[in-house]
Amino acid sequence: MALIIAAEPDVRRYVGECLRMRTDLRVHEAATTRAATELASHTPPDFVIVDQSDGLEGLSHLRVIVIVDEVPYGAAAAAPRIRLLGRPFSAEQLTTAVDQLLGGEER
Repeated sequence: MALIIAAEPDVRRYVGECLRMRTDLRVHEAATTRAATELASHTPPDFVIVDQSDGLEGLSHLRVIVIVDEVPYGAAAAAPRIRLLGRPFSAEQLTTAVDQLLGGEER
């Protein structure tokens, strides 16, 4: 399961549509970290996609893709459980980031 956290409905909708079109993952969406933490307590996600403005309080132990305006040089190797995805991004770029984050695990 993928959990999308973004305050803006358009961001949640776009990321969810990209994942649903290109993967077989179940996708859950939350507008706030608080709502996401509640969802995750019932059904732990395989990973989280979070818009940069929303934070990761209570979810930092999970694998995460953070959507950012700009990926800093050299950031790709910073942490194996965290991937940065610069906007704008395509469905293909998103699913590539998911594949890299999950390391080819069966979904």
